[in-house]
Amino acid sequence: MNATRALPPVPTTLEPGYDGLVQQALAVLPAHAPQWTDHNASDPGITLIELLAYFSDALLYRLGRSGMAARPGFLSLLGGTPAGGDLDEALRSRVAELAQADCAVTPQDHERLALQALSALPHARDTRVLCLPRTAPDQPASDAMAERAGHTTLVVFCAPHATPAEREQQLAAVHRHLEPRRLLGSRLHVAAPQPLYLALRVRATASPQADRRLAARGLRAVLDAWQRSDADRLQAARARRTLTLSLAALAEQLASVPGVEGVDDIAVLQAARELETLHDPAFAVGLQPGVHAEVGRGSRLGNAQLGRSRLVRDGDGRLAAIALAPWEQARLVLREADLQWTSSDAAAR
Repeated sequence: MNATRALPPVPTTLEPGYDGLVQQALAVLPAHAPQWTDHNASDPGITLIELLAYFSDALLYRLGRSGMAARPGFLSLLGGTPAGGDLDEALRSRVAELAQADCAVTPQDHERLALQALSALPHARDTRVLCLPRTAPDQPASDAMAERAGHTTLVVFCAPHATPAEREQQLAAVHRHLEPRRLLGSRLHVAAPQPLYLALRVRATASPQADRRLAARGLRAVLDAWQRSDADRLQAARARRTLTLSLAALAEQLASVPGVEGVDDIAVLQAARELETLHDPAFAVGLQPGVHAEVGRGSRLGNAQLGRSRLVRDGDGRLAAIALAPWEQARLVLREADLQWTSSDAAAR
């Protein structure tokens, strides 16, 4: 349970008043509804804002002028009882109890309540939660960030060392806790992040006298550890945009591995949701000059897992980057046959 919050004094003036309430509402529209650009008086939404401001102004006026005779009735309506005969303290205490945010409205509400549900479960401190408003987990890859009105998805990034049973327990606990707290008419989805396995081909130059086996381990360690930060995911989710896996940036990271003098080329060969099907020819990424252009492979631009819009190609038609949805976790796979070494020293092992 959260500690009750201290409440500000009850307003006794008309500030901010009707005009002030309308201006405050208009001021936050660009942040919360950037697509709403018509702020003229003829817009129906502006009419609703003015109507709500009118009633809020009237309620504030009455609230600031309620007499002592009305306060016992207010306390009774709130379900409270006088504490030691101190009516004001009883009212303030009861209002503070009711003021606890127990309804999921904003993305921050969803994330806070989800973490609250996870607090008593194993690995809670290593678990991250991301709320994606107006998003459903069944959206196709090519339409990853399209808006789905009325839908909210909570993605639970469980601790890497959590067991499958513990992951399922966390997902169930979040859904059970959030379902009665969602807005009426909305649909809540709780899901684990979607893995996207990407098979890479890397051509690297070994340093003179480098042990290529150790260098290969270093390359795979970098690939295994690659992931977007929580801040990147949050920023992308709030801006409703995809994240980017840049092959050039990835090549720079691989070039820093001991024993690697440089990365000459890196390419994505296949993309699949399941590791077992990753190297199936049906999941080839598509035509990439200098990588593969066989019949069947070269006839596609993208595949069923990526679509076409998420493939960013350079001027030569080579794949330069892949757009990832905030709820996706890229798993980068490098098979021994797809790691090709060149050497700047004939004596290199």
